[in-house]
Amino acid sequence: IYLEGRDSSGNEVAFYLASVSGEDIIFKYSNIYGDLSDEITYITLTPFAAELPEKSGKMSDDYRQAGEEFTIYLKK
Repeated sequence: IYLEGRDSSGNEVAFYLASVSGEDIIFKYSNIYGDLSDEITYITLTPFAAELPEKSGKMSDDYRQAGEEFTIYLKK
């Protein structure tokens, strides 16, 4: 699973699934597009997912949109 979208300044952002433990899910920011600015007020993201392999154990790169776009508003 990964999340991809834009911040309030129009910059691309991406987060990847770092770990899952019980009900706790942690996503980490992937700074492939640069650091997040302290000036942003929201991030709009779309979730993408790939199916788990049944046999090989090797993850597929065939990610597809897995839900609707959503926005996270950041508190200043």
